[in-house]
Amino acid sequence: MWSKELAPLEYLNPELFVGKDDDERKVCAFILALALYFNDSKALIGMTVRAIAEKPKLNSICAELGEYSALKNYLHRLIYAHIHELHYLLQQHLKEVVEVPVYQAIVAGMNAKPKKNWEGLISMSYSKKDPISAWFKTMRDGLGFHYVRHRELYAGYLDWKSSLEKGQVSEHQEGAYISLGRNVKNTRYYFADAAADFWVRAATKKIPNFGKALNVVLDRNANAISGLISQFVEHRGGKLTRSTYPKIK
Repeated sequence: MWSKELAPLEYLNPELFVGKDDDERKVCAFILALALYFNDSKALIGMTVRAIAEKPKLNSICAELGEYSALKNYLHRLIYAHIHELHYLLQQHLKEVVEVPVYQAIVAGMNAKPKKNWEGLISMSYSKKDPISAWFKTMRDGLGFHYVRHRELYAGYLDWKSSLEKGQVSEHQEGAYISLGRNVKNTRYYFADAAADFWVRAATKKIPNFGKALNVVLDRNANAISGLISQFVEHRGGKLTRSTYPKIK
């Protein structure tokens, strides 16, 4: 689930991320938030890739298949919602650093591609017309963290119910599946997973070539953030030192 193909371990002087005044502190805090987002995004994508790779080999509808499919789909929803959280970070806090000379110097010093990607990320974050940006917000509001879009979830359930008719997507399902156990481990409400899945399907149809568009966004964001952080380190005079891999006590 975690990567074993990381670059060699190195370290920087911890003072690099400590500002000397309020403006510098705001930039340092902003960079730390972006670095944490980058790490968390990598974790979500890594878990999703691992889940897909370990798909169980089953030849019938069963509890294990329902549990697996729901886990995989939830990880996808978290990825979508998490992208909106990045947009929200920029909406709320970019304004605190955009006029700070240190931030401006960092952006000016970025290489062409990451700088272009950073500008593209900012543009999508602030756009009120970009359908993909709005889609990410929908996922955050109703299917990632907040669970407050009940009408859409109900509509998803009705779409799923309609699919039970012969010849549709779910023709081999018998009804609203459920596992009623004596504890959390033994229990699952598969019908709720189905409602969420069909809501996502309906929403995704509004975005042409959604899978490709998502990959473009993920690649762009990763390149933009890593480019900004790398330039921050360089601008602050950071020097990388190879770790000696001290023993864990």
